[in-house]
Amino acid sequence: MYHRLWSCCASFVLVRRPKIESGYISNSYKHIINRSFVLKMSETTVAVPEEVTPSKKIVLETPEIQGSTVIGATRWLTLSNLTYKDRYGDKRGWDMVSRSTKKPESYADAVVIVSILKGGGLAEPHIILVKQFRPPLKANTIEMPAGLIDDGETPQQAAAREMHEECGYVGTPIGILSPELSISPGLSNETAAIVHIEIDLDLEQNQNPKQKLDVGEDIEVLKVPLSQLTKTLVDLDKEGNKIFFGLYTFALALSMSKSLLGITE
Repeated sequence: MYHRLWSCCASFVLVRRPKIESGYISNSYKHIINRSFVLKMSETTVAVPEEVTPSKKIVLETPEIQGSTVIGATRWLTLSNLTYKDRYGDKRGWDMVSRSTKKPESYADAVVIVSILKGGGLAEPHIILVKQFRPPLKANTIEMPAGLIDDGETPQQAAAREMHEECGYVGTPIGILSPELSISPGLSNETAAIVHIEIDLDLEQNQNPKQKLDVGEDIEVLKVPLSQLTKTLVDLDKEGNKIFFGLYTFALALSMSKSLLGITE
């Protein structure tokens, strides 16, 4: 999906040869231009403004988006070039990716699930992680269970559904742990909400969990003691897996909180 989008937008033509010095920057392409040129991608032509010298006086309280040009799109993703004015009133450009399925009225695009296992003879609470191959990284990743919020769903409903589909467990949503959060603000406007789910292993429906994966999904479920989360992630990284940023941040916060509060095992 990502490969198709980027490959269709990879070639471009500079009508006038750029000179390497300070000036207008289109972030994704890393070209510094000192005069007007035309950037052509697929069938879309984007006019890039003359070089501007930033003024020193702030004229806008917040930057203003001036326009957006779609460079390419697939069923799932859209690549666009934004033009905006910064706080000094100077024109800037920015390339961004958005989900083609994004709905302005939705609370967030997706949910990320903090799923805690209890009961079932466990000596301590465990957290559920998922291992799956991610083509853009060309590697397996270790993540929290997650998924897109469907039409008409609340984040809690989406989290319960995704937990059952990806991991096979029936869980109880405890609540939303976050506001709408940005995932990669320099690249995309995709957002997610963190939802806490508790899973009782003593329930009959959780005795023999069975995944209900979509075609093409291949997800391995991992159950990790919370006290061993950071160590487990370090070991998985050494094996060549890529660790989801949010997951490692969560693990690091657990470890740091114990240290800062003087908690010993």
